[in-house]
Amino acid sequence: MFKRVMVATAVLLTTAFASASAQQPAPSPQMAVKRTVLQKADVPGSNYEVEYALVEIPANTKLGRHSHPGTVIGYLLEGDYILAIDGQAPKSFKPGETVRIEPNVVHDEWAGSGPAKFLSVFIIEKGKPLATPAK
Repeated sequence: MFKRVMVATAVLLTTAFASASAQQPAPSPQMAVKRTVLQKADVPGSNYEVEYALVEIPANTKLGRHSHPGTVIGYLLEGDYILAIDGQAPKSFKPGETVRIEPNVVHDEWAGSGPAKFLSVFIIEKGKPLATPAK
């Protein structure tokens, strides 16, 4: 009897997990980006916080059009990186170059044939998401 209950429970759980995973959306390109927070601090006397992070974009990964609710400044450590701000021609960056993206500016970005690695500073209003997909 106990064995039958355990088998039935295992079948139900397997079916539930399979059903749940089948309903999950495919991972978005932004999920592929790895962001390791190195330091985080409040900006004194304001409703902003600063997040200093190592950002890694896999090779040939396009993030999709999005915006940030604050200023983002990045220093490209390695790889090829392309930034396409809406209304402007895409611009390529090489290691040692810096990138600045102003608040609420819709843009797309991607890594070239190799992964891109950044040291980035995000200056974001507290409680806001780090990035929002563009409509």
